[in-house]
Amino acid sequence: MKTDACHHLLQDTRRLVAFMFILMTLSGCVVAINATEAGPQSAAAHSPSAGSPPTVIYLVRHAEKETTSSDPELSVQGKRRAAALNRFLANEPIDVLLSSDYRRTKATLKPLALRHNLDIKIYDAGNPAALVAKVLDQYAGKRMVIAGHSNTVPDLAGRFQSSGELNFVTRADLDHDEYERIFVVIIPGQGSATLLELAYPGIGP
Repeated sequence: MKTDACHHLLQDTRRLVAFMFILMTLSGCVVAINATEAGPQSAAAHSPSAGSPPTVIYLVRHAEKETTSSDPELSVQGKRRAAALNRFLANEPIDVLLSSDYRRTKATLKPLALRHNLDIKIYDAGNPAALVAKVLDQYAGKRMVIAGHSNTVPDLAGRFQSSGELNFVTRADLDHDEYERIFVVIIPGQGSATLLELAYPGIGP
């Protein structure tokens, strides 16, 4: 019992710290661990006008999948992780959900779609530049979660951090067993975009 209580307390503490980073960044008080900023010129290219709300983008890899087909569903563990992501973002007012056209990415966002009564919009995972341009043009000032893959999420993080400029910082693919990472890109109405790298709480038993 004591071990379980400590485990839940640790999860709650991690969650609180993560959102403290986000809130402090949105308020302009950036305290950064694993946080980087884009150059002022690149970030300004597609930024909303000064005074408008920031664009907040959560980038996540799909949860654990079955290994039974070329387009598998989530495994039991993956469904637990999708539920953990839903809990992690429970108090965040999400406006848009975007997923590549695969069962595992759509299923990862399904709990969030049910919570917020949102449709999951599909994007072409093979055309990241088009996704970035669409988000910056159509969803500026919105808060969104984008589900992708081990070899697309880091790339998207760099592209969004640079606000669509071609000279973005390339990032290594996620490891095959790395599912807990979440990239948060915050694009303010004026100034540089900020990229935070967080890990949302474990999936439990």
